[in-house]
Amino acid sequence: MGLRDYQLEAFDAATREFKAGKRRIVLVAPTGAGKTVIGCEFVRRISARGGRVLWLAHRRELIRQAAERRVREGLTDLHVCAASGMVGHPSAPITVASVGTLHARGHAPRADVVVWDECHHTVARTFRDIADKYPTAVHLGLTATPERADKKPLGDVFDSMVVVASYKRLIDAGHLCPID
Repeated sequence: MGLRDYQLEAFDAATREFKAGKRRIVLVAPTGAGKTVIGCEFVRRISARGGRVLWLAHRRELIRQAAERRVREGLTDLHVCAASGMVGHPSAPITVASVGTLHARGHAPRADVVVWDECHHTVARTFRDIADKYPTAVHLGLTATPERADKKPLGDVFDSMVVVASYKRLIDAGHLCPID
């Protein structure tokens, strides 16, 4: 699946940040803008070069959606690790996992890149414990809400932010409906 213009711009901007030496980038975009699609493009390119990816989420439905999306994008060699069970082989180049399951089991699948879905949760201790197991990995965070209600800064976890697109741009382009 091809990226829309604003998604490609965000992908390119994040790639420039990584090439400039940033190791922990957060992509910020409104719900429905396609953060997962951009993340999948990173996963596709990394796995095509032989890299290993860990895609993390904190809720069962997000794990299911992430795994299904990978399959729709043609990324079928994956391992799903969640409390509800395991699917696929642990040596697969892509692991989609629940933060809670990895934390509870102390499991740390090998990864060159860690993708954090709903990354505004990464300031929580369980998330930080997992992140600490990947000090040399590149981290890509995805969120619609980079400002937390408790005011804990994401800057303690991520060192660069790429804004994918504003609501106005997406509404004007017909990608999102106006909000009432």
